[in-house]
Amino acid sequence: MTISFASSRQSFFLLFIFLLIAASFAFYYYNYVEEKRDTLVQRNFRQLYAVRLKIQQRVNGLVTAIKSNTQGKVNEDIIKNNLKNLITDNDTILVTKGDK
Repeated sequence: MTISFASSRQSFFLLFIFLLIAASFAFYYYNYVEEKRDTLVQRNFRQLYAVRLKIQQRVNGLVTAIKSNTQGKVNEDIIKNNLKNLITDNDTILVTKGDK
C-alpha cells in the first residue's frame, strides 16, 4: 500500500490560495468594522449638532426676552421658563452607546 502526497509545488499553491482567501476575508471584515464606526460617529455628531442648535435657540430666547423689556426690568417668567426648558429637556440624547 502506497500513500501519495501532493508535490511541494502543489502544496505551496494550495497554501497561497488559502492565504489569499484568508486575506480577502480579513480585508472585508476590517472595511465592515470601519464603515460601522464611521456611521456611528457621524450619527453622534448629528445628534450633538441638534442639541447645540436647541440650546442656542433657547439662549436666543433669553436674550430676546431681556432685550425686549423697555422698562429696564427683566421679565422673570419668560427667563424662568426658558431656563427650565433648557435644563429639563428629557427628549435629548447626547451620545448613544453602541449601535441600536
